Amino acid sequence: MRKSALTMLLLIASSTALAEDLARGRQIVEQKCDGCHTLRDDRKQPVIGLLAGGKLMGGVASSNLTPDPSGISYYDEKLFLQVLRTGQVSARKLKPVMNPALFKSFSDEELKDVFAYLRTVPAVKHRVDNTEPPSECRLCRLKHGAGESN
Repeated sequence: MRKSALTMLLLIASSTALAEDLARGRQIVEQKCDGCHTLRDDRKQPVIGLLAGGKLMGGVASSNLTPDPSGISYYDEKLFLQVLRTGQVSARKLKPVMNPALFKSFSDEELKDVFAYLRTVPAVKHRVDNTEPPSECRLCRLKHGAGESN
């Protein structure tokens, strides 16, 4: 009986810690990511979905950060940290608007919490690819790379 009570306490502590980590990740995403990666209408409602990308900034469309294959489903935690720290996805450099300096004040643990939270948001199919020429997107009604494939 004692062992199962101890196991239960450890599970509760573990789930509490996970909930706190996800809450911290969500807070950072709301402060640092949502403004650029969620296209919103006049009533401040997401046009396509939370963090689905497509918002235009200086001729560049923000990426889809959801766990959909059109987003960052292929990222693992290590790649996510690398991208935010270096501004590159493997050999491909991100557009200057996504500057690694934006994240230099965050610890790796905080960025891991961001990644964990991003895994929990609903997946939204919205392909955005700034390496392709802009084309009309039927989902967001804007022109961005890979728009025609949505």
